[in-house]
Amino acid sequence: MSITTDPIWVTDERPAPIACQAWCAYGDGHPNQLTALDQSCFGQEHLLPLSLEPLVNHNAPSDPEVDFRPEHLTLYLVKDYGREPAIHLDKGEATGVSMTPAEALALAQRLLTLASLLTTQPEHRPEPDVPGYCTCGTLTRLCVGQR
Repeated sequence: MSITTDPIWVTDERPAPIACQAWCAYGDGHPNQLTALDQSCFGQEHLLPLSLEPLVNHNAPSDPEVDFRPEHLTLYLVKDYGREPAIHLDKGEATGVSMTPAEALALAQRLLTLASLLTTQPEHRPEPDVPGYCTCGTLTRLCVGQR
């Protein structure tokens, strides 16, 4: 009986090309991958600089030049072998999260809600369900909009 130390997925044959997603940045079926598990589709990266985050050096550690820029979010579509397509979100070089379309839409709605709280003026009127409070959440007697 012979025992092999090679993993079962190591073979001399390459897997057949896959049908890429319409949004795949490669679009070639990934014929040069060693296994079917490596035949993932990746969409175009969308970078979002984060102005409130610290500046980070975007050059390689071995590069004597420095390139300090704000940290960023990277968003892209991904379709891994045996999984549904997803939206992926990374912060800088850290491993991020994958979301279903429904989860990404829920996140977008929550972000819009929170951003609107910071960018719109609240309506100032007495809170009908909580006597003594304004609809902006402060005490009526302290609310600037009630004066």
